[in-house]
Amino acid sequence: MSYENEINCGYDIIKISNASYGRHDRETCPYYRRENTNCHSPNSLRKVKALCDGQTTCALKATSTQFGRDPCVGTYKYLKVLYTCLRQGMVIFAEELVICEGNKDETNCGNDIIKIHDASYGRHDKETCPHPRVSNTNCHSPYSLSKVQELCDGQTTCELFAYSDEFGGDPCFGTYKYLKVLYTCLFCAICKKAKKLIRNTMIYLM
Repeated sequence: MSYENEINCGYDIIKISNASYGRHDRETCPYYRRENTNCHSPNSLRKVKALCDGQTTCALKATSTQFGRDPCVGTYKYLKVLYTCLRQGMVIFAEELVICEGNKDETNCGNDIIKIHDASYGRHDKETCPHPRVSNTNCHSPYSLSKVQELCDGQTTCELFAYSDEFGGDPCFGTYKYLKVLYTCLFCAICKKAKKLIRNTMIYLM
């Protein structure tokens, strides 16, 4: 069973911030086959960006064939997309921060305001933060986004630690992990008009 859904920005332009086809919790798209919550297709973001970036509307399907192969056979999956509708001529650049396990770093927006778009503590590829223990690339803490948003949203600077204890425990024992954060620095003028200019939305497709 699969469903199609659509991103529609009207006259504005779609900007994809993040996408994940798989499963990271048991609550989203409830179904009896949902035990594996560390499931992610590494092609998710690239595929969705290719389809949607720069468009005003974009139809998406949550099927394994759309993303190369089934990232976790036997698990009921969903597609989660984080996107922004940008006014024509308005450009906001997203920044990416990567912190390898056991280290700390900070987001710093100077006089501007931090807006967290996505965060993942775990591992989704073998190239980021290289280490001998990187065989598990479907590792994600479901507390990642809420924790980072709680610490950083609305601040001008934010210190982050890539420790399992910060995210409710180790999501994949024996795997060397990292924290990846996607954020933007919003100018004060934009912040005041955020409701009119920017809509950060997540859609779920089964």
